[in-house]
Amino acid sequence: MNNYRYVIMCGGTYPQWETPKQLQKVNGERLIDRTIRLLRENGVTDIDITSHDDAFIGLGASVIRH
Repeated sequence: MNNYRYVIMCGGTYPQWETPKQLQKVNGERLIDRTIRLLRENGVTDIDITSHDDAFIGLGASVIRH
């Protein structure tokens, strides 16, 4: 498709929530899973997630810790 690298930014703290916003479910699907799924369905293969949270490991994209 192209030579672009896609970055999903998942940093920050959420003191009022028990889990990060990107892990919240909307219509039964977590926001991060939906984002990755839609990128893959559109031919994107190079996806990175930026976060310090281990919850984003193993979602089908590499995690860049910051």
